[in-house]
Amino acid sequence: MNPRELLKRKLVNERGYCHAVFIEAECAGGLEMHEAFYTRGHAVTAAQKKYMNDERNCVLVCHVHHGMVQHSKAFRAYWKQRAVELYGSESVDAYLAGWPTKLRRA
Repeated sequence: MNPRELLKRKLVNERGYCHAVFIEAECAGGLEMHEAFYTRGHAVTAAQKKYMNDERNCVLVCHVHHGMVQHSKAFRAYWKQRAVELYGSESVDAYLAGWPTKLRRA
């Protein structure tokens, strides 16, 4: 099983619910994993792809909510607050500051 699937299973076992309850909509379908801060579109290098799959970045949402809130500023703000509650502000801030960048050589 790939690392992303392992993380999703871990989050389902630990959290087991949709995090997008801050908007009114009926959940339907299974839980999907959504990246809140760093997305697959941001990840170019192997290091970035690995870094992106972190529990501070990944959120469980149902299919309906995923389509409604993905990549919205409101949801990112909601998730940051929730991640701080779960992991602490130092841990979340360190994660957000630690994105591996690709250095250009002169």
